[in-house]
Formats: sequence, C-alpha cells, structure tokens
Amino acid sequence: MLDIRTFNHALKSKWVKKYLDDNNQAKWKLFFDFFIKQHGGKLLLAGNLKQADVAGLNIQDKEVIEIWSNLIPEENPTRFGNAPIWYNSLIRIENRPTFYSDWSCAGVNQAKELLDQKFDFLKYKDFQTRYKVNTTLLRY
Repeated sequence: MLDIRTFNHALKSKWVKKYLDDNNQAKWKLFFDFFIKQHGGKLLLAGNLKQADVAGLNIQDKEVIEIWSNLIPEENPTRFGNAPIWYNSLIRIENRPTFYSDWSCAGVNQAKELLDQKFDFLKYKDFQTRYKVNTTLLRY
C-alpha cells in the first residue's frame, strides 16, 4: 500500500533538488523564486535549518521548506568554515536562525567569510572594510 504522506514528501524533496540544480533552467523556478526572494532565495534551502525553526518564517509555501529541512539538518558540522550563516539552526540570534540580506548581498554567506587569515573573527572595522557593509557594532 502506498503511503500518501511519504510519497508527497518524496515528490517535494525531488522538486527542491531540481530547483537547486543550476543546470536546470526551467521556467517554473521563477514562481518559487518570487516567494522566497525576500528570504535570500536559495540560501533558505542551502542553510542548516531544522523543521521546528521553519514555523517562525512567513513564507508562502512553507510545507516545501519544512519537508526539505527535515532531510538536511546537520547536528555536528565537521567544517565550521563551510557552515552556512543564514538559516542555520546552530547559529542563532535571539534564539532564532537569522538572515541579513545586506550581508548576503555583500558576499557574507559562510562562516569562513567572517574569519581572518589566522582563523580569528574579523574585527568590526576589518569587516566593514572588506565587505563595505554599513552595519552597527552591536549587529556585528
């Protein structure tokens, strides 16, 4: 007997994989792009977001994000530098995963982009100089 819920999850997971494939230039991707653009687009799906944290997002098609997030969370990432900063349930501000669109647009998307050559966190001034992001010290 076919389990409809499992079948639905499998279809939507496959759909997300096709969406994330840059070689797939299908026009249907434009619709989903429209709904998740304000949340960083593909960064929302590339993060390490737990299903429980999806509930706090205001997204049109939340079910797809919930199904995908059930498959991808990594509890103990092996490489800190490659960890996504945005929509990562392990990196929280005010007990929520976060997304700063201005930082993302400037190229700050992974933890390694916040580190200097000695693998220490960038100083506030160095961060501003490198990424030309107008942010406060408190936000940094």
